[in-house]
Amino acid sequence: MWATLDHDTGYKTGVEVPREYLRNLNRLAGMLELVDEQFCQIRTGINNYRRRVQALVHSGNFEEVSLDGDSFSNYLQLRPFDALNKRIASINQAEIHESSLLHYLKVFKALGFESLGDIQKLIRDYGEDAYQLAVSQLGNTDIDIISSTVAPQNLVVVYILKQGGGEIGLKKFFELLYGAQPKNEAHAHRLMQRAKQLPFMQEV
Repeated sequence: MWATLDHDTGYKTGVEVPREYLRNLNRLAGMLELVDEQFCQIRTGINNYRRRVQALVHSGNFEEVSLDGDSFSNYLQLRPFDALNKRIASINQAEIHESSLLHYLKVFKALGFESLGDIQKLIRDYGEDAYQLAVSQLGNTDIDIISSTVAPQNLVVVYILKQGGGEIGLKKFFELLYGAQPKNEAHAHRLMQRAKQLPFMQEV
């Protein structure tokens, strides 16, 4: 930048630049150099952070990894919901249709999850209840295709209900996923009525 300015204002025009303008140009050149250094440091820091996150995720140290866009994206590459999805699919021998799960980041954030370890704990502690909920939803149907979102959705539903969130909590969850829609309230009500019959709700 400085070389271009110096060339264009001095050599190229054949006019000697007044000293006061040279001082200002030199001052700006110094500022631009500082800004460039800061950008380089930030870029290096971000790249180092991403490499650190990737290493921690792939080593299984989930408790040490803060929940954010980068870490969640890396976590999903490990396909953490696959086992539950396959178990749910086996209820009807259904095919699993792959869908993006990235939008669940905002859901987990809204639930107060702070690390990937919190999601692992959700899967471990609520997986059986999420499966039983799926059995109640699919058991008497001939549905033969399910979305890969069914596992995280049922996990979140069970979590909300066991934390006492009730229909209001379910409605807020659906609003996070689908936006404000009239059918969210009806969906939350139906799901609540179904869940009331399940053993995990007797513990609430």
